Amino acid sequence: MIRAVRDLIPFPRSVMANPLAFGAGFPSISVLMIDPNEDDRGYYAKGLRSSSTDYLVFEAGSGRSGLDLYRTHRIDCVVLDLFLPDVDALEVLASIVPMAQRPAVAVLGLTRWSSRAVTDIALQKGVQTCLIKSETSSDALERGIQNAMSAVLAHRTHKISNYLPLN
Repeated sequence: MIRAVRDLIPFPRSVMANPLAFGAGFPSISVLMIDPNEDDRGYYAKGLRSSSTDYLVFEAGSGRSGLDLYRTHRIDCVVLDLFLPDVDALEVLASIVPMAQRPAVAVLGLTRWSSRAVTDIALQKGVQTCLIKSETSSDALERGIQNAMSAVLAHRTHKISNYLPLN
């Protein structure tokens, strides 16, 4: 039977974003951008959304609102400004990347300031990479997200393979 276009019902976005819906994985990466600068956050979020429909982008203007979104949504990657006005970014990072499960989620640090000390600490606390805003286009951010997601996936696969029986 040939179906007419009017017979096909599109999936709601919430179903498409859930990789376990209907037992099939839909290609989507949920990205949480935590950045107090609305212009910067908007620039990178718009760039991700326009580059691919695979991105479901959440935006937060503060550390607290970012943590609220993180706790209530399935988030694959966090892009975290390392200087937040309401809470220390390292506290946010500690909530997102528990030490026992590092790396549980891909995390990129994004900042206006080029400080080797800050980036070194962020990398030690679970950030996969740190990017400087003035040197980072939305395309470069997307590449960073893909690299960080690959690193997390490799880590998860390695952890799982440690528990698989050897034949």
